[in-house]
This record gives sequence, structure tokens and C-alpha cells, in this order.
Amino acid sequence: MKNCHSYSGNIITFFSFIKKIKINIEDSIFNDISTLIDGSYNDISINKCQFYNISSIDSKPILINSPYSNINISNSIYDNITSLRSNLFDDETNYSFMNDTFSNIKSNSNAIIQSTYKPLSISNCKFKNILLNGEIDSSSLIVFNSGDAEKKFIMKNTDIKSCQSNGDLILIKGDTTLIEFSNVSITNVSAYGSILNNISKNSIIEMNNMNVFDNKNINKYKNGLLSSYFNNKMTINNSIFKNNEVKSNGGSLYFSKFQELHIRINSSIFENNHSFNGGAIYIDYFEKESDCEIELLDSKFQHNTADYFGGSVYSSCKSILISNSSFINNHAYSGGGIYIETINDVEKINQFKEIKSTFINNTSYSNGNDFATRPNKINLVSSSRNEITMKSGESYKLTFKVADEFDQIIYDELKYYENINLKIDLVERENNNNLNSISRDDIKIIGNRCSFSKGICELNQLSIYSKYPVILYMEIMIENEGINSNNINIENKNYKFIINDCNDEQIKMNIRENYYYCENPICNDDCPILNKTAICIKSNITNLNNKNYNECQCLPGWKGNKCNLKDFKEISNIYTNILSSPAILITLALMIFMIINRKQRIICDPGFFKCQLILIGMILYFISLNFNIFSNYINCSFHFLLKHCGILLVYIIFLIYISTGEKLGMKFKDLHRLELSLFQTINIKENNNQKNSNSNSETIDINIIEDIEKKINNNILSKENNVSKTSCNSEIVDNHAKIKKLNKDVSHIHSLYTEFSLIYTCVFFIFIFVILLNNKSKDEYIQEYDGKWRYQCPLDKIDFIVSFIELFMIIYLLALVIKIWNYTYVFQCVKYMSYSTILWISIGPIVHLISYISLNKNGFAYNLFNNIINEICYLIMLILYSWDKVYYISKNKGNMPKYYFYHVKRSLCNIHCSYLCECNRNNAVYYNEDEVEKYINFYKYCSVIIVFSNGKFKYIQKKNKNSLKFSI
Repeated sequence: MKNCHSYSGNIITFFSFIKKIKINIEDSIFNDISTLIDGSYNDISINKCQFYNISSIDSKPILINSPYSNINISNSIYDNITSLRSNLFDDETNYSFMNDTFSNIKSNSNAIIQSTYKPLSISNCKFKNILLNGEIDSSSLIVFNSGDAEKKFIMKNTDIKSCQSNGDLILIKGDTTLIEFSNVSITNVSAYGSILNNISKNSIIEMNNMNVFDNKNINKYKNGLLSSYFNNKMTINNSIFKNNEVKSNGGSLYFSKFQELHIRINSSIFENNHSFNGGAIYIDYFEKESDCEIELLDSKFQHNTADYFGGSVYSSCKSILISNSSFINNHAYSGGGIYIETINDVEKINQFKEIKSTFINNTSYSNGNDFATRPNKINLVSSSRNEITMKSGESYKLTFKVADEFDQIIYDELKYYENINLKIDLVERENNNNLNSISRDDIKIIGNRCSFSKGICELNQLSIYSKYPVILYMEIMIENEGINSNNINIENKNYKFIINDCNDEQIKMNIRENYYYCENPICNDDCPILNKTAICIKSNITNLNNKNYNECQCLPGWKGNKCNLKDFKEISNIYTNILSSPAILITLALMIFMIINRKQRIICDPGFFKCQLILIGMILYFISLNFNIFSNYINCSFHFLLKHCGILLVYIIFLIYISTGEKLGMKFKDLHRLELSLFQTINIKENNNQKNSNSNSETIDINIIEDIEKKINNNILSKENNVSKTSCNSEIVDNHAKIKKLNKDVSHIHSLYTEFSLIYTCVFFIFIFVILLNNKSKDEYIQEYDGKWRYQCPLDKIDFIVSFIELFMIIYLLALVIKIWNYTYVFQCVKYMSYSTILWISIGPIVHLISYISLNKNGFAYNLFNNIINEICYLIMLILYSWDKVYYISKNKGNMPKYYFYHVKRSLCNIHCSYLCECNRNNAVYYNEDEVEKYINFYKYCSVIIVFSNGKFKYIQKKNKNSLKFSI
């Protein structure tokens, strides 16, 4: 049919009020015709038809005007159609479109397809090159109005491409609407509104496999590409929103004015979308009590941008569930990834921080590359104190930062947020002396306002002038009238200012209205105040600060006309010298006493040379105290060398004594060692008795050594023969093991002498090397607490380290002491050394460590505390070691072993299973003299390394003893 027109405006008319008339039109072509069908209550089917070159200025629908009908249109083409006053089809009809193509259509009036109070179904259709340039509110491709009853709009497998609209491309109205979009592609559409605008009061929307590409909403007053107002439950699955642009909010999706909103987006992609706020999604929280839930699951948000807030998502909704989603390279002024307007819920904030999703390279200019909120808190960053003490007229700096709920500073350089101004001012408080008790005229506050710039508000010159010292209570507050301060929490907003009077060194200056302020005195320019070597002293003239009247005065430690010369302090060592001299004399007297009485067994049996070495160590230490370490390097180095050489020498001899006692002394349960045939067969010759012996401390008669070695060899040989003959004899095997252990102990004791001699020599040369090395150092001086300067010894730190090492060495010695505390068959001097070790660890090197840390800048106190206490320590140690020798020799008991050799025997207490309980203490017995003599000779045999024989000194090497089968 071509060029067919009628005066009535329609070609076919069917009216039926009782029964619908069925009309089938197939395989037809309509070119330039009037309205094809007019009527009502019809059942029309159009299949495989073509409508071309139709233009109409009539108010009737261009193609079909049949209200209250059922119209099914399929496999048809609509091309080159122009409507100036009407839509293509009437709106009160139940339409179903399938496999239809709409192209090159222009409309200056109503929507192309409009459905009112009827369901609408569009499947497998194509819309392209459609121009809709009517009025803004009546220029749409599709308008669906569900009315009061629930109606459903279905669009499946449909492409909408290259269309332009002066309004919303698809508009949905009504009370209750069901919308189902599946496999719908909308590309290259430019609209002066949304692509889909849902203003239905209640709607359920399900979108699957949507492809929304390269679309624009160029109306800056209308939001979103797919916008939905009022209550909505939307589900979007497996959809792509890409390269879309909106001149307002919501680059793809926009939601607003709802009381109930539930959005679930699953396995979808939002890429390269752009808007003012919410580059991909914008959710406007319309009412405070609205129910809002957002779920973003397994979705991607990448390269989305917003000019202002929310590069991907802008939400006023607090409840957002994000899981297994990624936010990559999104950008906004604030909130590069997600912008939540407000949360006010610590738990929800923590949930956002722990989201199990990926955030990569999201950026923002102001705050929050990944997350952000609006300004929520103002914090004080310059100080955490709420009580501030200052003087009248003095400046005080308070710096505040404004942050969002994620505690991110809001820089806001472009001032997109409200400009927040702060003010600190007096507040009334109950029960204080603030405004209730002072006059406002007595206080003048300057510099108490600031504005935020780059997230920081600085009260740089806050000054409070008063007429008298006072306590003020002040509060930080937001000064802007237009800002809702309830949404911004100011932490530490209450402050207590204590306004003090001027210091004694300052000048009190009175200004207009009797306010005062404090000034530091000023002096001439040549007063080296900046060098911190002088201070300016105020004159006696009040209310005047003049450099001609003030006095420049050197600080302690400086002198000269320009205070540029150091004032050195002479630290005397006289008290230490006075106390150390008697100690030196006492030690020398003891040395002479022991040399004179060296044949006394109480001296020679434990070892005369060892005794002398202890005294030498003590005297070295006491002599070191006479060298003043605060005078020069020579005194300092001699003090260091003599002190530590003396301490080390005493330590080594103590260690030899205690180690020997640990190896040869015995517990009460081990006294069966004395039953070994070795100790039963050693002869004590009269000519070897120490009472009549001509030998000294370390050179016992060679005959005794040879006798002991002979018995040891015979014992070992006999034990080996017995073992070879009767290996089952357990007693013989046990005795052999004991002899073997004893041999090992003797070898260990022998090694101590050579090893410690070598160690002492090496340490001595190390000390010499350290002293020579530090002699090249430039002299250093430190300022003491009183300001004066003194010499600082370069060896101080090394001295501290060596003392620290010595402390640990003494701790090791104490561990050995504890082990042998209840041993018997040890020399009494070992017991006294045990007491000395406890004293040594208490007030020995640890005193030096304490004084170095706490008194290093008080030389006099350092000398007095460190040297005197240490001198007392070593003097007591000297007395503990030597008292018994002096006492028993003076009593003519120096040759009686029971006074210098501890050899008590105790039996086992059957009640307590112990040798040490008080039960058997009174039953303790002593071994006979022969056994004690034998064991003392064994001590001397184990300890000796030099003997005097045939007029010559002979060194006994360890291998010589090993050759006598006394080997490990």
C-alpha cells in the first residue's frame, strides 16, 4: 500500500464492544500512508510488515490507534518515519514487539512507544538512528506507566543504538512496576536526561547481561544514565557499563528519594565512566530513616572518574557490602575509589578497612585514595595537652587538622567543601573562676580565629593579654553559621589556660588599659646570647627594656669580656688519695708479713706466690686511685691500666683457687674418694713435713711429687691388670673410673696456670695498645652540671666496657662459688673468697657502671662515689682474704691444718636424706691428720708447675705428667 491517505485520518476502522475482532496483517508494505488501523477492543497481529516514508502532523497515533486492544507486532520494519504531533501507537493497549526494527525515526512530540496501565514486552528488537527532539518532558523513545496496579515491562535481546533524545530515552512511571531487562545493549545514545529514568514509587528491577556503552546524559540537572527514584529493589548481573558520561551525578547508576533501597550488583564491570559525583554509581540518601542496603559482589570498577566525590561510587547509604571486587585506577577529587557521605559507626568503618577486595592505584586530590567521607572530625595536632601554661601577651600555637571518618586529612585545596572557620573563646563553666568571677574587660584575646587550608587550621599567634595572673577556660568552636557542627566532632575542644606572671628574669611591660606582657631583656649586639655563652640581665628600672641599661653576663662555664673563653674546673683527687694511702700501706704491710712468715703452712700450703699475686693486684688497684682521670691523659691512662690489671690479677687468682677447690674439693657424699689406695699409700716423710721444710709456697719437695706420681702409676697399672683379669669386678672398674676422672681434674688445674698467664699477658698488651691508640686523639672537654668545663678522658667509654665485662666475669665466678659452697676438703681461704665474690658483685664494677651513667657530668661526685665505694669493697676483700693468716700466725696456729683446711665429715640424715640439715651438724667429725696431710700434698701436687730440685728450678710440663699415665 503506497501513498494512501483519507480525510478521516485512518485507513481501516474496527470497533467492537462485545467481542474483540481478530485482525491479522502479514507480508505487507506500507509506504506513505495515514493511520493504518483505528478502533478499539481489537486483537491485532502484524507480522512481516514494512512501514516506510511516513510523515504525520495529525494528533492521532501514526500507525495504530486502537485502545483497549491486544497488539502483537513481529518481524516488522519501521523506517523513515516522522511524527510532529503524536506517537506511533496509542498508549492504552497491550503491546508485544518481537523481532522488530525501528530506524531513522524522528519525533517532535510524544514517545515513539507509550504504554499506560498495560504490560509491555519488547524482544529481539532494534532501535537505531532515532531522533527525539520534542519537549523535554515528552521526548522519549519508550514511556511505560504502570498506573495504580502492578504492571511488568520486559525487554530482552534488544539493541538501542545511535539515538538522540531531548529527554529521558526510556521513562518508567506508576505505583508498582516490575522491570526485566535481559541481554539489552544500549550504545552511542545522547540524551538530555537519563537513558532509563524510573520514577515509579515502588519497583523491582532485574537486569542481566546488560551492555551500556558510549552513552551521554548532557543535562546537568538530571542525574545518571540509569536513574531510579523512590523505593527500589534492583539486581544487576553480568553487565558492563563502559565509556559513559553524565554531566551531573552517577556516571552509570543513580538512586535517590527512596525510603527503601536494595541494590545487588554481581559479576559486573564499570569502566571508564565519568560524572560530577559518583563516576559509576551515585546513591543519594534522601531520608535519615531510609532502609538502604548495597551489595557489590565479584565486580570490577576501573578507570572511572568523578570531578568531585567518589571516583567509582558515591553513597549516602551507610550499609555497603563489598566482596571480591576490584577498584583499580579510579580517580576523584575526594574518595578515589568510594565516597561515603557519612558513617558515624566505628564498627562499619572497621568493616570498610577490612574489606576483602582489591584497591590498586586509586587516587584523589583531597582525601582518601580508596575510601573517603565528608569532614567528620577536627583534631589538635600540635599538642595533646588540654592544659596550657603561658604568660600574658605570650604567643601560643595551636594547629588543627580536619579529617574524614577514616582519619584522613582533608586537604580540599579547591574549597569544594564548606569553608570551615574555627574560633577559640571563653566559655562559662560552673564552679570555676572564669567568666563568673572575672570581668571580660580584664581579658583580651588576639589571633583566636583561623580557617582551614590544605586540611590544616593554624592559630599561629594566639595571644591572651590579662591585667593579672588568671585561669581561663576556653573552647574551640566552628564559627560558620551555615555548617552543621553536629556532623563534625571536635576532639580536645576544651582547654584550660593558666596565665602566669612574668619570670624574675623577665621585664613586665604594661600597655594600654593596664594589660601586661613579658619581655626578655635585650643587650648590645656584642653580647653572645645566640652562642649560648651569655645571658642578658634586666636592669632595676621598671617598665623599661633598654640595652643601655641591661647587663650582659657570662653563663657558668664561660669567661672573658666576650664570654668566649671556657672556664675550666679543677677536680681534686685529694679525698681519694687520703683514703687510698692507708690501704696501700696496709697491703704493703701484709706483703711483708707474709714474706716473713712464708714458711707457715697457712701461707705456703694454699700457695705463697698466689697469695702475693693477690696482694699485688690489690695494691695496683689502690695505686690507680691516686691518678686523677680528670686532669690529663697520662693520669687517665695510668689509672685505666693499673686499675684493670689489678682487678684482672685478683680475679685470675680467685678463679684458680675456686676452680681448684671445685675440682678437688668434695661433697659429703663423695668422701669415699679418700678410700682410694692412691691416698692410702702416699707416705708422709718427716723430712717433708712443712713445719720443718725449707721449701717455699710453690716449690714442694721433689720427693713428695715423685712419691705421688709413683703411687698414681702403680695404682693405674694395678687397676688395668685387675680389669684385664677380672673384668666382672665392678669395684675395680669403679675405682679405675675415679682415678681416670681425678687424672682429668689434675690436668685441668695444671692448664689453668699456663692459660691464665698467657691471657693476662695478652690483655696487658691490649691495654697498652688501646692507650697508645687513644693518645693521638684530640683533647675533649665536657660541661658539667654547674656549667664549668673539665677534661674528658678518651678511655672513659672503653673503661665502661671493660667494667661491664668484669661484671659478667664475676657473675661466672659467683656461679662457681655457689657450686662449691657446701664442699669439704677445701682450703678455708676459698670459703672467704666466696664471701668476697658476693661483696665484689654487689659493690665492685657495678658501682662504676652506675656512676658513669648517672654522675658523668659531676666529676667530684663521680670520684667520691665511685672510688670510695670501690676502695671499701677491695679493702674488705683484702681483709677477708688475709685475716686468718695474720690471726692464726699471731696465735702460733699457722701450721695446724684444721685452721686453714676445711675437712669436716658428715653422715647422711635418714630423716631428710641430706648431709646439710641441722640434725647431724653436731655429729660432724674430722678426718685424722695423716689423711689431711695426704690430701693437702695432693692439692700441692696438682697445683705445682715449678719445683726446686738439686739447687735448680724445674718446670713440670703437662706432658710430663701425662707420661706418668696421669692423662685424660
